[in-house]
Amino acid sequence: MKTEKYLKEQIEKIAHDCFHEREENALKVLMDRMSFAKNCLLYIQTNPSEEFLTKERDRINNRVDMLMKSYVGLNETKNSVSKCLKHKKDYEKEMGIPHLRKQLSTLNFLLN
Repeated sequence: MKTEKYLKEQIEKIAHDCFHEREENALKVLMDRMSFAKNCLLYIQTNPSEEFLTKERDRINNRVDMLMKSYVGLNETKNSVSKCLKHKKDYEKEMGIPHLRKQLSTLNFLLN
């Protein structure tokens, strides 16, 4: 499990890299990493146990799986592929799956 000290070191390293970076795209990537690291730091500062993080990861994973299994797509023979993909993406957005996946990636990062 990641520690508060490790995350603070990562934030300092990213801040140092941002100071020396001139390219706009690379700077945006570094700022996204900094935001993610700060979010993880805030989560770790609440002192969750490793057992809680594991249970939460499993719960969110099961929720995403359940939501995706309950998805009923459009008939591909009657609709274009792009329309079917848009329908699925709209369903995922409506059910909050992108947010759940972000939480899942954060929990996986903290646990590994």
